[in-house]
Amino acid sequence: QGSTDIQVSEDDAQMLAEANPKTIKKVIKGMNHIFKKAELNRTKNIATYNQPELPVMPELVESIVGFIKKNQK
Repeated sequence: QGSTDIQVSEDDAQMLAEANPKTIKKVIKGMNHIFKKAELNRTKNIATYNQPELPVMPELVESIVGFIKKNQK
């Protein structure tokens, strides 16, 4: 979950996490709904949706890689 996600709230993420006991919930500070660094300001946040050159948040990539490595058999 991103702390600047204007589509899915942290409360929504919490409810989703509680619905599945195997969930690992992580909130990434400054990440929006499309995994990019963004402000909470709605206009600036939405502007990132049309900027494909912006990188995915490194913390998300690290979390996904760590999860995969931990769960490899």
